Amino acid sequence: MIKQSDLYKGLLKTKLNKPGITRNFIDRHRLVRLLNTGIRRPLTIVIAPAGFGKTTLVSSWVESLTEGVTPPVPAAWLSLDENDSDLVVFLRYLVAAIETLFPDSCPETLALLQASQPVPVLSFVVALSNDIEQLPARFVLVLDDYYAIRNTEVHDFLSEMLRHWPQHLHMVLISRSNPPLPLGKLRGTDQLTEIRTRDLRFSPDESAAFLSNALPSPLSPATLSFIDERIEGWIAGLRLATLSLGSGSDAESELLNLSGSHLEIADYLMDEVLANQPPAILRFLLVTSILDRFCAPLCESILAGDSELQPGEAAGYIQYLEQSNLFVIPLDNSRQWHRYHHLFQDLLQRRLTAEASPEQVAGLHRRAAAWFAEQGFVEEALRHALAINDLNLATQLVATGLCNALNADDRTTLERWLRLFPDAYIQRQPWLLILQAIVLQLSWQLPAVWKLLDQIEALLERTDESEPSLVGVPQDLPVLRGIVASMRAIQAFSSGQADRAVAAGEEALALLPKEWRTVRGVASSYWGFGMRALGQGDAARRTLVDDYESLSEKSDAYALRLLFSAAFISIELGDLEQGRLLAETLLEHAISGRMPVSMGHGHYLLGVLHYYRNELDAAEKHFDELVGKRLIVHTQNARNGMIGLARVYAARAEISAAWPIMDILSRLDVDRLGQDGADARSLRAQLVLRQGDAEAAFLWADGFNAPITGQSLLWLQSPHLAKAWILLERGADADIRSALDILDTLQSLAERSFNVCSQVETQALRAMALEKQEKSVEALAALQRAVELAQPGGFIRVFVDLGPPMQTMLQSLANKGIAVGFISHILAGFPKHSPETSNGSEPDIFWSRIRLTNSMLIEPLTNRELEVLSLLRKRLSNKEIALELSLSPTTVKRYTNEIYGKLGVNRRWDAVLKAEELGFFSQS
Repeated sequence: MIKQSDLYKGLLKTKLNKPGITRNFIDRHRLVRLLNTGIRRPLTIVIAPAGFGKTTLVSSWVESLTEGVTPPVPAAWLSLDENDSDLVVFLRYLVAAIETLFPDSCPETLALLQASQPVPVLSFVVALSNDIEQLPARFVLVLDDYYAIRNTEVHDFLSEMLRHWPQHLHMVLISRSNPPLPLGKLRGTDQLTEIRTRDLRFSPDESAAFLSNALPSPLSPATLSFIDERIEGWIAGLRLATLSLGSGSDAESELLNLSGSHLEIADYLMDEVLANQPPAILRFLLVTSILDRFCAPLCESILAGDSELQPGEAAGYIQYLEQSNLFVIPLDNSRQWHRYHHLFQDLLQRRLTAEASPEQVAGLHRRAAAWFAEQGFVEEALRHALAINDLNLATQLVATGLCNALNADDRTTLERWLRLFPDAYIQRQPWLLILQAIVLQLSWQLPAVWKLLDQIEALLERTDESEPSLVGVPQDLPVLRGIVASMRAIQAFSSGQADRAVAAGEEALALLPKEWRTVRGVASSYWGFGMRALGQGDAARRTLVDDYESLSEKSDAYALRLLFSAAFISIELGDLEQGRLLAETLLEHAISGRMPVSMGHGHYLLGVLHYYRNELDAAEKHFDELVGKRLIVHTQNARNGMIGLARVYAARAEISAAWPIMDILSRLDVDRLGQDGADARSLRAQLVLRQGDAEAAFLWADGFNAPITGQSLLWLQSPHLAKAWILLERGADADIRSALDILDTLQSLAERSFNVCSQVETQALRAMALEKQEKSVEALAALQRAVELAQPGGFIRVFVDLGPPMQTMLQSLANKGIAVGFISHILAGFPKHSPETSNGSEPDIFWSRIRLTNSMLIEPLTNRELEVLSLLRKRLSNKEIALELSLSPTTVKRYTNEIYGKLGVNRRWDAVLKAEELGFFSQS
């Protein structure tokens, strides 16, 4: 008895295991030697029409690599079909094939495969090449049936891969036609081994040997010559010819009747082969020809109720096909899974279409879809539903697989499923509209989501719960309503309705079954955010943490969302230390669980925490991770990682380094929404103002009139705060009044929602506005309140970002004996006018000379760049400099490149010599 769990595991393996070697194969040592020689090159192609023994040749060669060679060369096998033409699907199977040899390999590629937005082909190429270079041994990867790939993206990927080929990989492509790859260039550079039809076709002697072995009596030389002329060494044709002969027939005369092309011969021989089979076998062949891969339980399922076949006999039928060598190929070592030779399957399907009605064929596909769905293979089930254009069945299958896809952070699968259906059909189906809303929510296109929710709710209200409908079955309705409620919680919180957010979150949690981990996690998050906004943040955080602690699985979608929510609330409550502990735990478990969206949450929260604490190097590290992983994390985390990194550069007075990051952000926004986001435009205005372009900054501020609505989330860049800051920089009386109006509204909102983090930011900026109105008493009162709120959590950067005016006000507050210790920490974060030298020599004289020399450069060096320059002079490596300054080597490299550009040199020692020449260092 075959266990169902074994079948479940085996189906994936059928794509990843080489087919079993069929009998009657004549081993041709010359071709094996050619394959052995070619292994030193990146690529081998085996190209010939169907039936020339391509797969059998490579399969036997692979067997010899793993069994008869010291040390053995491991080989992975991937059988392709047209459904693998999607680049992401193709790469998932490719990585799975590699993992059969090297478990837990290719982490960088796997992360990109869970990207939250389209990934450029080159990014996949670089990631996979890097992953393969990290593997411990050289290996062979066979891609069988490559001709089935129709998507140019896959071809582009392999073409680009050949330009960045990893040394550990030798690839073999088996195809019926030339792959669209740069074969001419590969030939010219000796990177290609080719085996083609002329190499594979049987010679006259091989054909004679084959026929001699297959027939009871030898054929005459004239007949052998005629067969060779007609069949031209076509191995499958020879096999078909021998199978077509009836018992007791005159082989000579029947074989002399062969005529026409290969296809015509195949049609003729097929009729003859099938005519010699028992009726039950013929019926089994036709019915199972719809299956790309099959096993006994699957065959039993689609044969259920067939009056011409006995139930429970599928395993016996398969055994008969194997024993008769009737073009069936085993796909795994346990011989549970098989497939038909492609040519044989094509001809069987044509025969089935001619003999069966469309309704009968559709019934076979529906039973196949039902079996695959029951085993949990939604993709295979969808393939059969769409083969007969049964969109209702396909919709039910998507509904069945949606939960697991969401729990796995598998956004690419969700987007691919959505593309399978016509838009007009989607508009009538609540499950597909839910899928569309989820995809839009993941890219943070919230207004479009709210419209879809209205449409979904209208459809659900028209559904009679007592009857099945296009929605699915009656028990689907609570799940659909639960998903809608979880999204309504987001909408309610975003529009400032905390009580409705709490209620919607509770409704979602009551409706959704436990297995809907991700959606329940979202509902818990916005329940918690709503509770915080109602003044019950501590209680919400305790509930979320207690729920997390009670879970046995700490790394799944629900557990990680609980940690994220608790950390998020902690920061908004001003408890940065508790937020740090929770965020670090979140990141650790997200990495171990390979959950890219949650990894993004962890990096963003930690980046924000370190930024608020003025720990810029640590903040840069986490924001840089988000920028590097922008294609696989949540869109808002990616965007805000870019904003955070740009703000880190601005905090260091390295505005030029911020612009490339802003350009990446702009491209992301334009691709997603058609224009830059308001937060990105506001940050650009602040950056250009710091560079002296006041006119452009003021133009943006005067044109930004969006209303202040809803609850503020934990984003580093608030367009309204940015406008207030820019207006204060311009400083006219009307500007100051406008800035105060904005800040008073934001302050009221922050107080009503118990958001300590927002209160610190708005009170600090309000203090500066009041000071500009010469209301010193009120200004210091506002600043005192900001400092008192900031002190428990250790907020520093909020004040430092406001520059020298805030520095002066803080000193005045400290002079009054208020929070002297904490204010001293804040004041230490402001830029020093005379930094200490790295060599300890005469600080004031040294830095006065540095400032004078530096001012003569077109673009002066920053203080950090001067520190790096002084360490370059000591001949320290980048790693040593990084250790000295508590930076990453990558950051040090960026600093050195900036120094080279500003000094007009290309090498580090040239930079030191140029600096000495300009007078940056004493000549002693």
